[in-house]
Amino acid sequence: MPPKSTSTFKLADVINQTNNSPFKMRIRDVGWHPDAAKNGNGGREELFIEEAIGRDKDGFLIPFGVPKSKGSSTNDVPFKEPTQPGDWEAFNRWILGGPVPDPAPDEPALTSLVRALAGACRRYNASLHRLRRLHYHVTHPQEKIFPPRNPHGDPALPPTGGKTLSQLVADAEDNWKTVVVPEMYNLLDNAQSYNGKEIRVIAVDMIEVNGYIVSMRVVAGGTGANGEIGGSSSHVSISSAFSSHSP
Repeated sequence: MPPKSTSTFKLADVINQTNNSPFKMRIRDVGWHPDAAKNGNGGREELFIEEAIGRDKDGFLIPFGVPKSKGSSTNDVPFKEPTQPGDWEAFNRWILGGPVPDPAPDEPALTSLVRALAGACRRYNASLHRLRRLHYHVTHPQEKIFPPRNPHGDPALPPTGGKTLSQLVADAEDNWKTVVVPEMYNLLDNAQSYNGKEIRVIAVDMIEVNGYIVSMRVVAGGTGANGEIGGSSSHVSISSAFSSHSP
């Protein structure tokens, strides 16, 4: 089901582009606050922030993982920070998750869905970087240091090859609006079929850094007792996060 528009205090305001900008899309300004909704007087109404719950192979609910590391008995101790430098990679998996599995015959539908979403995340990141790099060039042409060119889709700047800066901006905005965002909506909102098996996203948590998706946790399944969301879940990092072609 497509998301409905909702009021939130979590995001910054939407503002207009500067005068004479070749960009047509308005800007979501930077900023973050704890989430809340508007009350009847237009002020904050504090909210309980729900989570998606996965299930194990036997159908039992699995709460989302927390930071943990090995204790003196070599057992995992929740919320304990590592004491050995080599343990930090495993410790940080609660944030970044594990790698996206390699394709395999007859793999679970969830794995195929996660791989498709990972590809969509890479294209999302690449397209956003393309837009931001162009915007930086438009708004700060006098600067000496510019965002680096991503080899996966970024045009040369200043423009070469016959297209004007305005045309490059129009191409980038069109890619974002007609290709990248619709692809993501389709995967998030519609049932997908892999190897004859249908699966639908129930909930997804995208972990972002500066607006770029670096990892995600996907829950796909049904709604269990008491209305709790429960389904197969996977938590993976987005490798090659700005590539449009990596598996």
